[in-house]
Amino acid sequence: MSKGKERPTKDDLEQLGEALQKMTERQQQEWQQATEFKAGELTPEEEQFVKREGLNALNYIPQSTLQEHAESPRTSQKERAQPDPRHKLSERNRGVAYVLKKAFGITVWVLVIGFSLWLLGIFFDAYRAHTWGFIALWFMLPIFAYYITHAAVEGNPSAARSLNVSFVAASILLSFATLFDYDQVRDSIGEHYVSGYIALRGDVEYGENGQPYRPTDVYTDHWYSKFALWLLEWFFLAACVGLPILTHKAVRRGARNALDGP
Repeated sequence: MSKGKERPTKDDLEQLGEALQKMTERQQQEWQQATEFKAGELTPEEEQFVKREGLNALNYIPQSTLQEHAESPRTSQKERAQPDPRHKLSERNRGVAYVLKKAFGITVWVLVIGFSLWLLGIFFDAYRAHTWGFIALWFMLPIFAYYITHAAVEGNPSAARSLNVSFVAASILLSFATLFDYDQVRDSIGEHYVSGYIALRGDVEYGENGQPYRPTDVYTDHWYSKFALWLLEWFFLAACVGLPILTHKAVRRGARNALDGP
């Protein structure tokens, strides 16, 4: 003991012993409560087995406890499986809204496609009525595209992309019109400028890919005029590919020259 402190008396030692004894008794009670099974928790067979093996509640789980734990997940799953009426109604409303949205989108696309086909029908009718005017526009379109783009981009540089799409789309449309209606173009040239021109069209036949076509035999008074018509056909095929590309280049050059300045 350090100086200045009194030595413990006999009463102090007795009080310390009583406190240790109470602590020991409390620990023994807690241990007994932890190791003992609850009343009715064990079956008679389990009681005999526990006594024989020297088991307690810490190292043996009663069958009744295992059954309760096995049934509780099934009960919670059943509870979760019952849908909430409000949630079900909300899901139904979202499904109806999705169907209506899809139906509206399909309807809009059908209307747009139908309107586009109607416009294309009007265009092809006008093309057949004024074929040479549209062909002249087709060949002059790169020149128009250059000067119009050059003038428009000077005041609005962002217009170059829109003009490029518009002019190239117009050139492609005219290319398709000329390609599908080339027989009328050839007949117009042959009847006016080729001596003895005759185009005999046979019955509808089907190619290897199953597409129908009408074979045409062209006759002229001279072999070179027939050869010239053959070259003319290839010239128009090359123009169907080359003119849209030339139009695109004309728009780009017009926009670049306008931005670079004089």
